[in-house]
Amino acid sequence: MANNNSNNETVIQTGAGREKAKNIVDAHAEISRYSVLEMNGGETHERMFAWDQVIEFFAIGFKIFFAGFIVCLFLVPTAVAVNFGLLNMYGGIPNIYDKIFIFILAFSMTFGAIVIILQMAKFVEGPVTYKMLKSLYTGAISSSLIKGIVLFILFQFMATLITPESVMAHLSIFLRLLPNANELAASTPYELAAVIVGIIKPVFRISATIMLVYGFMAAVLLTVILIKSKIKLKNIIKKQAFINKNVTQ
Repeated sequence: MANNNSNNETVIQTGAGREKAKNIVDAHAEISRYSVLEMNGGETHERMFAWDQVIEFFAIGFKIFFAGFIVCLFLVPTAVAVNFGLLNMYGGIPNIYDKIFIFILAFSMTFGAIVIILQMAKFVEGPVTYKMLKSLYTGAISSSLIKGIVLFILFQFMATLITPESVMAHLSIFLRLLPNANELAASTPYELAAVIVGIIKPVFRISATIMLVYGFMAAVLLTVILIKSKIKLKNIIKKQAFINKNVTQ
């Protein structure tokens, strides 16, 4: 926690007097305070950011990316089905805007998390802020990969559950959901169920692929930003060493 003294210097509480960061807002505030301290030439060391804080920031980064798990679980297959014309929206055939909107809705929490966490890279001004960002990003990268892999496995498993027998048990529901169900060519209910399986199963296969690609792309993006922040830190250290050398001469 930070306060301003009479000389307008930034004072940061550490240890027992420090209030724990509970969410991304707290993390944003804390890293920005350390950033100001480092930017103004305050005395800092990466050990100021202790292991309990590393775990806090890792957990915050993990949670902010994993928060959209349930949203993706339900809306990604829905978005795929809408885009392939397998589901109607608002009681009618979806247009291009509906198809775009449903995908934006499915990944809204994820996009928001990416925007928030990416802009925090600008606060790197020294070893402490880099360590804070690294902890946050490590949690986010881990969460992104786990979320993508878990949803990939889950959607693939759900695809295996879509069989003619399972569709037969809920045939009336599927017929109400599919906009062109009455046009499906089938002479018996079982053949109709088999046709529906051929339509629905790819939805989960495609959704699984989307989530796996998303997970790795988000992880790669965060890794690239973290590497750029490391390069920025090295340049800051070199610049400070050059200034100190000239001052002592």
